[in-house]
Amino acid sequence: PRHQIRSYVFDVVRSIVPTLTLDELFLSKRVIATNVEKKLVSVMLDYGYEITTTFVTEVRPDDVVVRSMNEMNISKKLKEAMLYKAEAEKIRVVKGAEAHSETLYLSGIGTAGEYKALAKGMQETVKNYSVSSGKNPKDIMDLLLVTQYLDMLVAVSSPNTDKHGDSMIINCDPGHVLKLRQSVGRLSHSIAVAPSKIPDFLS
Repeated sequence: PRHQIRSYVFDVVRSIVPTLTLDELFLSKRVIATNVEKKLVSVMLDYGYEITTTFVTEVRPDDVVVRSMNEMNISKKLKEAMLYKAEAEKIRVVKGAEAHSETLYLSGIGTAGEYKALAKGMQETVKNYSVSSGKNPKDIMDLLLVTQYLDMLVAVSSPNTDKHGDSMIINCDPGHVLKLRQSVGRLSHSIAVAPSKIPDFLS
């Protein structure tokens, strides 16, 4: 009867195993054992044998299949690792770009505030000096612009700001001050005509 039992067991196994994937096969030992038990109980009872229970103790694929499974698992883990690494790099780049954008925005606000304070200070200086000296505000503004222009030339030519030993050649014709005053005048006029075009952080 041993050969008969083995034959029936093989029949059941051959009917079930081809319908399962390898992963499902390792998880279906109880299902296989139950089907084998049902088959043997109904058949072997006619021969006077009572089958109480059956067990599938081990699923042992061919060595080639085992190696293939290991390679597939390794490839899967490598793929997941690459995806995680790419996602981390994406987050790093995005956050870096956001931080850079925020830095530029705050720097722009700070610069705008600095220019606003400078313009306000110059305006108060012109007003106060004009009242105390009786000078024309236009002449006082020209003097301030000349002073600022000369300070700029000194700052540009300072060795402390020239780290690489480069030289800068600037046309220092005093007539540029007049052009600068005219540009400031046009800007002031355009702001007075269309104040809605002033950015929020300058208003």
